[in-house]
Amino acid sequence: MFIITFHPFVSSLVQLFSGSATFTDPLVKLFADINFNIPPNDPKFWSDAIKPRNNVLGSSHVPYMFLPIMDEVVDGLKTIFLLIAVCEKIGDYSFLETVDSNSICISLDSLLSEHFRLKLNHQESYVSKNCYKMDESRTTLKSLESQLKRFVCERRMSVNQQLLKLLLLSHMRGPNGLRTVGNCLAVAGAVYLFGAGDNMNDFARQCFRNIAFSRAKKLDLVELTANLQSQLSGTFRNRHVSHSLLHLESPFFTFDLLNMDQPVDDRPMELTFDLIGNLRLNYHLDWPANIILDENSVGIYNDVFIFLLQIKYVKWSLENLHFSTPEKRVSTCFPINHYLIILRIKMLFIFTSLHDFLAHRIEAIRTRFSSKWCLPEFYSTTSINHNIPETNTFSDLVQDHKNLLNELQSVCLLTESTSLLFTEIYNLCNMGLQLRELWLKSLLSPNYETSRFTRKIEFLSEQFDNHVQFLSTMLTRAVRLSTAKQLLYLSSSFKTAASFPTNIFKLIPSK
Repeated sequence: MFIITFHPFVSSLVQLFSGSATFTDPLVKLFADINFNIPPNDPKFWSDAIKPRNNVLGSSHVPYMFLPIMDEVVDGLKTIFLLIAVCEKIGDYSFLETVDSNSICISLDSLLSEHFRLKLNHQESYVSKNCYKMDESRTTLKSLESQLKRFVCERRMSVNQQLLKLLLLSHMRGPNGLRTVGNCLAVAGAVYLFGAGDNMNDFARQCFRNIAFSRAKKLDLVELTANLQSQLSGTFRNRHVSHSLLHLESPFFTFDLLNMDQPVDDRPMELTFDLIGNLRLNYHLDWPANIILDENSVGIYNDVFIFLLQIKYVKWSLENLHFSTPEKRVSTCFPINHYLIILRIKMLFIFTSLHDFLAHRIEAIRTRFSSKWCLPEFYSTTSINHNIPETNTFSDLVQDHKNLLNELQSVCLLTESTSLLFTEIYNLCNMGLQLRELWLKSLLSPNYETSRFTRKIEFLSEQFDNHVQFLSTMLTRAVRLSTAKQLLYLSSSFKTAASFPTNIFKLIPSK
């Protein structure tokens, strides 16, 4: 009786794994809970459509031999249906050749031993006492269980390899219009994480210069989007720019504002530090790329991008403070200017350390993920060799990307547990911009009351020192408690900054 109930499950599984079955095949319900309202070409299919049956352990309808491999079966079903959907989109079914029904039927023949296949023709013998010879049945069942597990694992790995090969290909977008997962992941890292290097840094500096040296000091979102797309499109002016990934994907990046409660017209808006935090860089994606780069993932990328942009803005603002303009020169001999220089140096030490820490850690996280999954080079026009381990699956890619986002949030202090640290960093950024305001007042307003101006600088310096001391204590404690080991370098920088004399203004002799 066992083989009579077991054989239909094996036959059904073979049919589902053959590549010829449809997503709506009722046989799927033998192995998993399925929502037929979410088709394979829906971005939520992978996470929500097919899940292990909740009552499978207590079910009398599923052979016990299937229970240890149900997770592999469910993952294999999700993968094969996704692979079929992608092949249908691009009109290329060659990726299904290794999982065609003929080859799997051959596997089924080898799966069922000669003993069972002979007994299928003599079902009466299964009710006789000879069927219950313990030594023979145990050995045969163990062999069958081993073959079943090997069959499921091999088919699952084969289908996953074909899917990864299709979705992570490094070739440029073809006439079928498929924007592969690999291409979009590579470009997302290049743009949001500043992996494109000078091109993204040039965009940031251009943006900051337009703010600082424009009389209107306004920011136009349309112009900001155009500047970014221009930087991405002109990445390799002396090469085949039209074939670079950054050029191909540049039209899909646009800026808007997170807070759209108030009506926004076409007029440029003044850029403040808070406005940078309210910017959103959108990456418009379609299927299948949005399976992994969903709305939540792009939101996290945007949070990291904006945080980096804010730090770069404060650092750039402090680096580009001068005591002269084309219209006027100011002597640096005055004590008031000494105060400004000293405070600027202290702030630059903090923000340079913070910027370097973030930039290096984020780049390390990005390159580690890109190397593991052999993502294409976003600036190259040639393919690279793919050596993804055969044991890697699409589920592994999804999970690794989630881990990537978690690491980015942790390093950028964007988690709930590091919210207080983030707030303190934000306060320091505002102080850096306050110094810039005082510096410009000193340059442009020579009649500004000296004593009042000095008190403002001293107060700002005192507040900055207090926040640095507080952050140093918090970071040191977090590292000691092993809750934030990745912040060790940053903790050392703040500890050094906290050792600077807090009464340095009193040490400067008045003139």
